[in-house]
Amino acid sequence: MIFEKKNISSVLKIAISEKEDGEMNISSFKNIQAFLQRSGMGQDFCDMAQYHGKKIVDAKKNSRGEGDGLVTKDHAVLIVRVADCLPVVLFDPQKEILMLLHCGYKGIRDGILEEAIETLKRRDSSLSAVFVFLGPGICKNCYEVNRDRYIEFKVKQPSASFATNNRYFIDIRKAVTDTLITHGILASNMKQLERCTKEDAAFFSYRNGDIEERFVVAAQIQHV
Repeated sequence: MIFEKKNISSVLKIAISEKEDGEMNISSFKNIQAFLQRSGMGQDFCDMAQYHGKKIVDAKKNSRGEGDGLVTKDHAVLIVRVADCLPVVLFDPQKEILMLLHCGYKGIRDGILEEAIETLKRRDSSLSAVFVFLGPGICKNCYEVNRDRYIEFKVKQPSASFATNNRYFIDIRKAVTDTLITHGILASNMKQLERCTKEDAAFFSYRNGDIEERFVVAAQIQHV
């Protein structure tokens, strides 16, 4: 599926693969290239060895880094691989800064969103102008965790953690939106594709047994 946001001199294009597009794990370069080509984004892309941290890598075309976020000012295609974690795109149309994050429990806990905000500030981005897109991810009712993880996450994200009948849950989507709004991103500049990867058979889901399989979210600035 394709999402586009048009600006005066550029278009933000976001492409989200599904199971029918094939498996997109770290070794599946041909599948990824074919998907990007069909999506009108070319075949070259930047990706990461993801490890559920907070590091954000400066991306260059055909480069590969280690982290859970990519940022660029050129026309590079950025991709993240996900299978329940939340893919988050941040785009400053004034500075033409594009960022793509892989946001899971550990990354949010350790501050990947705060790191993203600081990265934008260092590049003189006006946060009130930044557009945010949140892709498919596991929903709050499906992301059940043990008590220790719940307590740990609740310290940082009290409004995105809840318990019922001795069962413990985390709302990653709320954690992301609340954190970004707290740091100056406008709620009116956010768009969400609220599809739960565990409930929606179109996507790979770690919680549904897709241990190795991943789908990708790709983002690119294209000039018009």
